[in-house]
Amino acid sequence: MMPDTNVVVVGRIPPPVDGQSLLTGRLVQILGSAFDTTVVNTNTNKRKLSKVRHYHQIGLEIESAVREVHDPVVVWPSISPHPISHFRDMSTVIKRCGSSPIIAVIHWGNFDRLFLSPITKITASKIVERVSRFVFNDSLLAEACRPWIPDHKIATINNPLDPEVVSSRDDVLSRISQGPSNPFRILYLSNMIRTKGYLDVLAATHLLAASGKNIVADFVGAWHENRAAFDSMVVDNRLDNSVVHHGLVKDRNTIRGLLLAADAFVLPTYYPTEAQPSALIEALAAGTPVITSDQGGITEMVISGRDAIFVPAKRPDKIVDAIVELMNPDVWTRFATNARER
Repeated sequence: MMPDTNVVVVGRIPPPVDGQSLLTGRLVQILGSAFDTTVVNTNTNKRKLSKVRHYHQIGLEIESAVREVHDPVVVWPSISPHPISHFRDMSTVIKRCGSSPIIAVIHWGNFDRLFLSPITKITASKIVERVSRFVFNDSLLAEACRPWIPDHKIATINNPLDPEVVSSRDDVLSRISQGPSNPFRILYLSNMIRTKGYLDVLAATHLLAASGKNIVADFVGAWHENRAAFDSMVVDNRLDNSVVHHGLVKDRNTIRGLLLAADAFVLPTYYPTEAQPSALIEALAAGTPVITSDQGGITEMVISGRDAIFVPAKRPDKIVDAIVELMNPDVWTRFATNARER
């Protein structure tokens, strides 16, 4: 885009705080520093009928912004692969942007489902015709959609790092020089969604504590489901001194401190639409070794045996093995150094 380009960003920005809203907020900051940028925030916590009215209003706001801003480029980081949301997108965004070029930013790991589903494949092809550029956050996701999207419309740009959570090089090197902590601290930093693997991390913590390992597990994230299973496991296995649930942490300085203090970042996800978790990138920047799964675009973010250890989904015992391996100071230092260099 040229320096005098006007930009309209259509997407979810905090609050609430989650991976997509944070990335959209960061995108607004980056674009706002270079272009005249208008934001249409699509966030809602309304129920179904109210959501219909909400998105109708959002459509009117998009239409108004595009009309009032001179020849804008519409940047759209909230395009969805889900069928219901797809038809919402068609009426809320595609219909309202007039002739303005649209750049769609893909955060979802299963975006190709739009082209495979008999329900959405025809309208998905119309989105491809209308959108000027599709920006994917890793090449694997882009390749999955290449059969339906022309090469000249595909771009790949990795998720940006939030500078507020990035520790200085000196702080990271100092932390690495100290070696792994005692107790060994593991960090789960994601929404509290079962398919993100938080119960597997908790089960691994129990196995480690029961075997006499000095371990502390920090869980950071908002609840998106009933927390009864988590709380019961903590109480039943007497993990009160080994588990800390911080809830949703909005302060980015606190997040930076948690990442730097952690000895391992653990995300054994099998989340169906996983792409490139931003917290994983932030962990690498802190020099924190990663334990994760082969899901979505994660294999493009880390290298097994170098800065990360891959574990199968739903296997707390394999998480235990990975943590025990990282408890070796020489192994930990090698992984931590490689993580920072990555």
